[in-house]
Amino acid sequence: MTDASPDAATSAAGLRGHRAFRFLWTADAASQLGTAAATALVPLLAATTLGATPLQMGLLTAAETVALLVIGLPAGAWIDRTRRRRAVLVGADLVRALLFFGVPVAGWTGVLDFGQLLVTVVLVGVATVFFDAAYQAYLPVVIGLENLETGYARLQVTLSVAAAAGPGIGGVLTRVVGAASGLALTGAGYLASAALLSRVRAEVPPIPPRPRKVRLRTEIAEGLHYIVGHPQLRPLAVASSIAAFFTAGIVSMEVLFFTHDLHLDAAGAGVLLALSGVGSVIGAATTGRWTRRLGAARANWLVPALTWPPHLLLPLAQPGPLGLVLAATGIVIHAAGGTTYNVIVMTRRQHLTPDALRGRVHTSMRVLIWGTMPLGALAAGVLAESVGTRATLTIAVAGILIAIVPAAWSAREQPAP
Repeated sequence: MTDASPDAATSAAGLRGHRAFRFLWTADAASQLGTAAATALVPLLAATTLGATPLQMGLLTAAETVALLVIGLPAGAWIDRTRRRRAVLVGADLVRALLFFGVPVAGWTGVLDFGQLLVTVVLVGVATVFFDAAYQAYLPVVIGLENLETGYARLQVTLSVAAAAGPGIGGVLTRVVGAASGLALTGAGYLASAALLSRVRAEVPPIPPRPRKVRLRTEIAEGLHYIVGHPQLRPLAVASSIAAFFTAGIVSMEVLFFTHDLHLDAAGAGVLLALSGVGSVIGAATTGRWTRRLGAARANWLVPALTWPPHLLLPLAQPGPLGLVLAATGIVIHAAGGTTYNVIVMTRRQHLTPDALRGRVHTSMRVLIWGTMPLGALAAGVLAESVGTRATLTIAVAGILIAIVPAAWSAREQPAP
């Protein structure tokens, strides 16, 4: 007997007592805390210690997702071919831990520069592509389709709590031990995650045999064709791609805006970054309420329409208490709506995708969506060199609102589960 898809008793009780999911959930908590701390530590290291320019900050944000453009599609197809998904998860965590431990070592020996930090971020992104594709293909195997919305909501709560605590921890670590040394926490989080994931014993069902002459590129095309031809996944992919493009611009400029325009120190910038996590906790806790009252398809566009415009308060903020209140309000409300949107989209996508295509469809969606992020980050970096971080933030926040249109279009089709 394994911890694979839940039996009748487990299905009736949801995820209570589900041993394999407990290990997945705890592993996720460990890695997400380290990752959330890195969201503050890496840009603070670049902006304050290494003196990065706006263009370099754009490059750094672009480096986080450029691997998805290069290897995302073949990685998803390969994951669909293999049953060794748990091994991929553990291996990716170990690689990411090693890479992040290398940054403080370089800092202690006095050889750390922006180039090494950039390469580290790129290689971590490569490992993350394989991890995410394997995780999305493995989760339904572990908990069953009937528990996906509950599972995603719990994982999103973990992500949100980590996002609330991690950046603040990162800001404090930057002041106490330095941003480079603080990244050892991220490495430790990935090590703990690898140890916990190694204890999951869910078995992936046998992979259906494929014709001997089917090539990897043919399987990649199957995932893309499924999305492009699907009346709900297609507009959702467009909406999320637009949002991701402009979000990358915001992320790449946030730390510079906090430290240069609002005159905050590392700890203060970390607190503002942490407010996104606070908003995400609210969003994860209220997702079920939104979907029950509105239905998933309608909530997919109505939630962003209500919660994304207040983010315009962020670039309006000026130094001082009132400015901080405006910035905090915009960040929290937007993050809450963004988290609700993400949970609904991920749940709908899993229900609308057959098991044999999940790895490819997930990775294809990630390429289509996250593939816009390097472009958005680079565009923001170039624009900020000319017009400044405040104007760039204003354009990026306003740009996200365009995504509401295709999200609403997806609700015109037949309702999704």
